[in-house]
Amino acid sequence: IVDNASSDDTVQQILNATAQAEIIQNETNVWFSKGMNQALAKVKSEFVLFLNPDALLTPESLSVLGQAINTRLNIGAVTGKVMRHGKKLDGFGVAATRARQFYNRGEGEEDTHQYDQQKTFGVSGGFALFRMSALRSIAIQGEILDEDFVAYKDDVDLSYRLRLAGWDILTIPEVVGSHQRTIDAPHNRSDQSKAKNRGRFSLEVRRFSTRNHLWTLVKNEPWLNLVLDFPWIAWYEFKKFAYILLADQKVLSAYGQFWLKLPRMIKKRRWIQRQRKISPKTLRQVCRN
Repeated sequence: IVDNASSDDTVQQILNATAQAEIIQNETNVWFSKGMNQALAKVKSEFVLFLNPDALLTPESLSVLGQAINTRLNIGAVTGKVMRHGKKLDGFGVAATRARQFYNRGEGEEDTHQYDQQKTFGVSGGFALFRMSALRSIAIQGEILDEDFVAYKDDVDLSYRLRLAGWDILTIPEVVGSHQRTIDAPHNRSDQSKAKNRGRFSLEVRRFSTRNHLWTLVKNEPWLNLVLDFPWIAWYEFKKFAYILLADQKVLSAYGQFWLKLPRMIKKRRWIQRQRKISPKTLRQVCRN
């Protein structure tokens, strides 16, 4: 258990509940990515489950996921459906568009099994079972999650790196969980709807999300794909920058943070691309599914 400098009696409650718990107590809040890496460094099992504290699984979910990930040794991660308010999807894997927009597939839609047979680009960090050997194979200087990200978009980056390293990612429709999300994203993915929903997140989240999205592309997307899909990517990024410039100026500092650590991201890119085992075409097909 990683305690990120909690200010209440959390640690004592854990110790009262079980003396067997191994607790890492951080003197300061090191945020999500570093805290997760601290926990992952202690994992000795073959698989590890990522699960948000506000997500619930049915009793048989882990068994079904375990069977699915064991069907082939090249499967690096599996996930199931996450429902919201009973009938609507909260997400069924992470989808990617030609413009490299990433979103929870099916979020806000009624579940009519419309995505049961479709491949996914990646998994959400809120619910996925990972093969530890896959995660270790993509770690950069010992970091499975990129600690420069701090938080947000780390699951997209993780999915990218797994895909590039040749690991498969599957969605299992028989596995169903639920998520009591604090902020619901709308089914309508128009620019106006996305802009309205963006304002519901904190300034810190908006900054992290903007910066980390760009770092993710720099680190992971092969040059050929950036060239072939440049019109779509550039138009999406231009619209986003224009909105921030006109209506969300406090987020502009995220671009400064992006440039400040760009050399570090380029170094990470070189390592990732040297390890790449799939073709740019294969990645493009996943991003347009």
